[in-house]
Amino acid sequence: MQEHAYYELSNLGTDYWWYRGQRRIFETLLRELGDVSSKSVLEIGCGPGLNLMSLFSGFGSKTGLDASELAVELAAKNLGDQARILVGDANDLKVEGTFNLVAFLYVLYHQNIRSPGEVLAKVCDLVAPGGWLFVTEPALRCLRGRHSEVVHEARRFTLDGLESMVAAAGFTVRRATYWGVLPAALLYVKRRVLERLFPTDLEDQATDGQRVPAWVESALYCWLNIEGMVIPRTNLPVGAWAVILAQKD
Repeated sequence: MQEHAYYELSNLGTDYWWYRGQRRIFETLLRELGDVSSKSVLEIGCGPGLNLMSLFSGFGSKTGLDASELAVELAAKNLGDQARILVGDANDLKVEGTFNLVAFLYVLYHQNIRSPGEVLAKVCDLVAPGGWLFVTEPALRCLRGRHSEVVHEARRFTLDGLESMVAAAGFTVRRATYWGVLPAALLYVKRRVLERLFPTDLEDQATDGQRVPAWVESALYCWLNIEGMVIPRTNLPVGAWAVILAQKD
């Protein structure tokens, strides 16, 4: 990811509609873990630490790992003594101990990941017996766009493909679903139509997180909130992202 993207992500904060919406969805899935106040979490590719500040805030022990020294610096600034933040490469994991949950949120898609399957297999050793793996990644190749270049996207996943990869790494998949149905439709129009008609400089495409009018943010969050109510009951057939919760037996 380009450096200015880390600053923009950090500045958006955890109140941005997309972060709030995904947190609503992910929290419903992570209820499977029960009380996490005495459990440990490792987020690989923690970026500026927004997920450790919000989604994983209830864990008793929090560790973040990122290959970018800038991301680690921002995460340490955002979290203070609430978490341990380390510089490290997901391809060559050197983290001591085991964790009740290891999480990848938008990491395996990156061009620096040489083999997502091999990374997941190595992660299995970091998950405590009976512990969990949580993965969400960009889905559907048709949604590639200018933003993909900025964040150094090398691949997007189908849900079936990601699920098979997780299972091959030694985990039992408990939940697997797409999410972000409306965002997928909007991203398709933006990336396949608007970006071709109105090309912009990559510096203006740091993230897809540009602020929009408050009523638009409210509408988008409401949609993801609805998905958060639906997903506990059923899997969604399509979406901009795929998410998997798996367990190490």
